[in-house]
Amino acid sequence: MRKRKFIVYVASSADGFIARRDGSVDWLDRPQPKGNYGMGAFYRSVETTYEHAVKFGIADGYSDKKNYVLSRTLNKAVSPKISIVNDDLPAFVQRLRTEKGKHIWLVGGAELIASFLDAGQWMNSSSTSSRT
Repeated sequence: MRKRKFIVYVASSADGFIARRDGSVDWLDRPQPKGNYGMGAFYRSVETTYEHAVKFGIADGYSDKKNYVLSRTLNKAVSPKISIVNDDLPAFVQRLRTEKGKHIWLVGGAELIASFLDAGQWMNSSSTSSRT
């Protein structure tokens, strides 16, 4: 059975930052080249997203995707289209990996990505192969 991948797809400034010191990502609002750096093709390849949706003014998340917000403190989302997850991360990840569907996009910053790395979820068993 093919396991879905967790993908980190972020924009980064030339000096290695995702956001300004105040958390703003307004530097991303600029003219986009034809193809928008492949964002359209990438967006079509993923299904589930992790998003700090309300913080960025997207109360309903990505409307055509499943949306989960990982939180240690929230119990309820402002939108019924958002699922709050405060379960054991490895168990949640394993469940998502084995469900049918497209790959899973982690939308967030260093803390979210680090929590996946710390939980050993960086390894994608479907991409490993053995030689005989």
